Amino acid sequence: MENEKNIPVSAIKGFCTLPACWQYLHDIATALEPMHRNGTAHGNINVATATLKNGHFYPGEGTLGARTESDIWQLAASAMELMLGSPIFNGKGEKAMKADTPIPLLPHQDANRLNSMLCKCLAYDKEMRPTATHIAECAKEEMERLAGKERRQKPIQAMTKRETTDKYERQWPEAIKASLAKTIALLLFVMAGSLSSQAQVLEQRGEETLITLRNAVLLLNNSDKSSWEEAQNEFGRHLNSFTLMDELQDSKNDCVPIASKVKKRGVNRLVTELKNGHRVQNSENELLDGSDSRFNYSIFEKCIKEGATSTYTMKGRSGKQVYLVIPYDSGNKYSCRLILAGNRVYAPLHIDKDGIAYFFIDSDEGPKSNEPVALKISNEEKNKNASFVIINHNYRDR
Repeated sequence: MENEKNIPVSAIKGFCTLPACWQYLHDIATALEPMHRNGTAHGNINVATATLKNGHFYPGEGTLGARTESDIWQLAASAMELMLGSPIFNGKGEKAMKADTPIPLLPHQDANRLNSMLCKCLAYDKEMRPTATHIAECAKEEMERLAGKERRQKPIQAMTKRETTDKYERQWPEAIKASLAKTIALLLFVMAGSLSSQAQVLEQRGEETLITLRNAVLLLNNSDKSSWEEAQNEFGRHLNSFTLMDELQDSKNDCVPIASKVKKRGVNRLVTELKNGHRVQNSENELLDGSDSRFNYSIFEKCIKEGATSTYTMKGRSGKQVYLVIPYDSGNKYSCRLILAGNRVYAPLHIDKDGIAYFFIDSDEGPKSNEPVALKISNEEKNKNASFVIINHNYRDR
């Protein structure tokens, strides 16, 4: 039968939901329990070898010479990768950690308990990590809690394989489907049906952080103090998941200083102050830029001269991408294009009532490692400068 086939767990990176992540922890930890009781470690827990079959997760083949504590670290790291869409610590593994290395947090709503568990599993001190038995028990309790909070949980099932796309679709406990189709249009129709805007697609895809950043930017259009404070709080909630796109800080003739009299939101100043206040820095005491793999979200505000076109080249991004270009004024006349290697040019799939241009690039179409991504924006206003906030969600799933 079709649903008896193994589905690679790597296929769901970036689409994994909280209940599914808890089930992943439960199933893999349960498989590790008898091995750990006998003093044997698996040594190879990762999303590349794990599989999903008949509604349950299974680890792949193990390796010799590992420690049980490392299994726990690998289990948490792979769970993080499923949720974030990219490996933590640049994929360098447990050895990349030092005693003072900060552990990343999931920005998802209702993820406090999951973050707490994952932080314990990723602890630098191996003796502080929980056992597989403890993880399995806690995961079971959390799955039951979430099921009671929303509705009775259904087992994870694999759906029928589409010959037209040669990809698997999956149905998770919340009945959210994610197609791995090669074309974005098919992806949107499969996932969202007849949704009327790409903004709704963000909600369907569970893009809580991207939605938060977008909404916080729009709040900054208001001049009242309460809107500004609300926007700052919204940015602060997800501070550890995004950074400024420092590579966009250029001095080209087609750009005007962000401090000029052009109408702007002040995103750069606000975010910089938040980052400095929370000491979010790298080892060289500099703010991290959008190419750092620890950050899947990047944001920056640019000003472009009247009638001018500015092209921003970004490196260090690969795989599936989402770009939002948000003008200060919804009535701004502008055009934008996304250009990938091989001169592949993408127009926005949608421009909504706020004037926001949405780009969705599938992982199969997206840039490979070290390939540049260029964003070209033309300010078509003939008598005024214009400011734009650029947001990127880079899944880094390749």
